[in-house]
Amino acid sequence: MGCSSTKNLSSIIGAPLEKHDPVSGPINTSSPHRETRFIENCIVIWLVASSTITAHKNIAEKLRQVISILKIFNNPTECITFIENIREEKVFLIVSPEMEQAVRSVHYLSQLEKIYIFSLSFQKMETIDDQIIQTKIFSDINDLCEQIHHDVKFCELDLINIIVVPAEIQSTTFSAKQVAMFTCIQLVKKIALRIKFESEHKDVFLDFCRPYYVSNEEQMQYLEDFENNYRPKNVLWWITKPCFLSKILHRVLRTYEIDVIYKMGFIVRHIHTQLTLLHENIFSLFTDRSIVYRGKTMPNDEFDILIKNNCGGILSFSNFLTASIHKKDAMDFIQQRLITHPKMAAILFEICLDLTIRSTANVCAIINNLNSNMKSEEGEICFTMGTVFRIQSVEQVIDNLTNMWIVKLTFVDDNDQQFYRLVAPLRTNDVDTNPLSYLGKLLIEMGASERAEQFYLDLQTDPSVFNQPRRLARLQNGLGLIFTYKGDHMKALEHYHISLKTTLSYMSPDHPDLASIYKSIGDSYRNTHNYIQALANYEHSAQLLKDDQHSIIDLNDCIIKTKQLLEFNKQQC
Repeated sequence: MGCSSTKNLSSIIGAPLEKHDPVSGPINTSSPHRETRFIENCIVIWLVASSTITAHKNIAEKLRQVISILKIFNNPTECITFIENIREEKVFLIVSPEMEQAVRSVHYLSQLEKIYIFSLSFQKMETIDDQIIQTKIFSDINDLCEQIHHDVKFCELDLINIIVVPAEIQSTTFSAKQVAMFTCIQLVKKIALRIKFESEHKDVFLDFCRPYYVSNEEQMQYLEDFENNYRPKNVLWWITKPCFLSKILHRVLRTYEIDVIYKMGFIVRHIHTQLTLLHENIFSLFTDRSIVYRGKTMPNDEFDILIKNNCGGILSFSNFLTASIHKKDAMDFIQQRLITHPKMAAILFEICLDLTIRSTANVCAIINNLNSNMKSEEGEICFTMGTVFRIQSVEQVIDNLTNMWIVKLTFVDDNDQQFYRLVAPLRTNDVDTNPLSYLGKLLIEMGASERAEQFYLDLQTDPSVFNQPRRLARLQNGLGLIFTYKGDHMKALEHYHISLKTTLSYMSPDHPDLASIYKSIGDSYRNTHNYIQALANYEHSAQLLKDDQHSIIDLNDCIIKTKQLLEFNKQQC
């Protein structure tokens, strides 16, 4: 996602370059081309006349102190192309007055959050009305930075990933993807809660972060502070600060960037642990049934598909969700968002804290007293990631002339039958012993095979994996699954063979657990039309499973079909 106009500006923008980019598409490790990877939700793009770039270097530095990711263009066409290729991020676009007409064609793009006109030569503030975005002209960089800081804050709060599983699951792509997303975030939490905090975990995470913030003095100070003073017991204090940790965590839990979540696994565990410890305090502060509020805006068609038509279904947020005990706070937030996006659906989540419902997974705590500087967030509740709710009702109301949807949510307890069925696969022995492979499978079902591939490729260099044969075998099996999905059966075969060789280093050759690997190898050979090898591996797998009549049925079917294909080939010759 780069372009020529930014390459000669690297000293200004300071954007780190990574070899892999799960956001922009499949990984090509043989390609010399490298693309920028973003690790926050919001970016600022500045389209400015080329003759003034050098003179505006100080302005660029000020902008970078407001938001870490700044891209500068002097060519409108390249700028528009860059914006059109943005997938996950929200763009705040600054343009010179003479460039304003050139970029009006991108106003309709969902990734474009807001446009600002900036020129030092404009002494009079003016407003340009647009059908979609109201654009204000700024002549003072401090005023512009203050406005961007305000807008980014509210945009970040609105970027929460909502997962809804219908009460009656249909055989549709939508339902399958939502189920995979729901299961994925529950599995990620399960894996993270197993992690034992070691000092090297923090070091690996900090080494990953530093290149992205090298040009941001404030965030580099946060990084140093985190390195010297972070302790598990103060993790909630850290996530209430507008720093690198909260920004990255908020993004990667929204976008399922598993490679980064893996690096932050110890943070996820510490947050959940602290929320669990503080959860009991809620019982002394609330009645049995109290309401907390969270505002949200989203496109109307997305709201209809995801929430309006799924009353009675299960709803979950992939991130650590915050809500307020004050309805006015949530309403004010919605009003602020509608100023920028008046055509969005306005949603007020009313979350019932029914403290009679006990759930080991759904914990929450009041966190406003952790930071004395956060007076405006007084009465703020934080729910653990993946908290599960039931959509009790969806009602349209008019509040202060605002057309709004009230969505009432209640906790789902551990005995809820739909929840129990959804997480049933995570309780199997196969997932317990091979969670990484199953995680890759879920990412594929979500349509995020590139993220899974990125995760597994990164794990190959992780000492905690390549020094542990069992983990390495599972990793190679996961890569085989991904390449099978992508249709690259030769590459899949390569990884399955490595998985088999590694597994044989700690498992006897007649162990039944080898059967699944031999079957995967057989499938890959059959997909490459090598039916002799396919048949040999299927038969070997069946031999290992000779006492498991249920599992052998599918294998026998594979053997029969492969023999038929082999016989057909012989006849053709």
